[in-house]
Amino acid sequence: IESNDYQRFAAVLQRLEDRLGQKWHAAVTNLTSGGLTVAFDLPTRGTVALAQAADEQAAEKARAALVELAEEITREQGRPGAIQKSDHRDTAIHSAGEAHLAVVGKWLILSNKKPLVLAVLDSYQGQSETLAADAQFQTVSKTRPTTAAAWAYGDLRVLRLTGMLRNALSKKSDNPPAEVLAGGVLGALPDPPYVTASLDLNPERIKLTTSLPCDPKAVAKT
Repeated sequence: IESNDYQRFAAVLQRLEDRLGQKWHAAVTNLTSGGLTVAFDLPTRGTVALAQAADEQAAEKARAALVELAEEITREQGRPGAIQKSDHRDTAIHSAGEAHLAVVGKWLILSNKKPLVLAVLDSYQGQSETLAADAQFQTVSKTRPTTAAAWAYGDLRVLRLTGMLRNALSKKSDNPPAEVLAGGVLGALPDPPYVTASLDLNPERIKLTTSLPCDPKAVAKT
């Protein structure tokens, strides 16, 4: 028996599919054909998802469909005007509570922090530094497995500068076996400038690989 929550979700999904003119799985493929990136931003404590669609028309159609559906649903709930619109660098930003959506070129930008959306738009317009221009990221990204289904990169330099990482490691672990199994990784964390992870998917296995450059002598002492 399908739950009420599932039925409501299926109904909303159907309405979105009707607006997009295609099933959700085809829409997702079209809207992420250029890649999907999810990032966490330390200054804003926000998360942002960036999807590169097949073309600008697909991205704009998705934005219009999402905004129209959100406005329709909020009106049905007796909350007309709940979807707020603002502009930044000639780009519309639609907000509903803590969700903020913008589209620029082929990119769909969705975040739980509006300042993070503004920062992404500034970077797109060349008004601020981008991760792609960072020398460390350029070097590390060259080692990214070409067959990975997903790849993650974490810049630990900011955490080290703020002392957040070292403070976290100074706390006594409540799971000693897990710390032992980590093979000294926790002890090495204050030294490396970055950490990466890659996910490999195939019909026979799921493989997750992490990489953390460190000083072998420091790890041996842990």
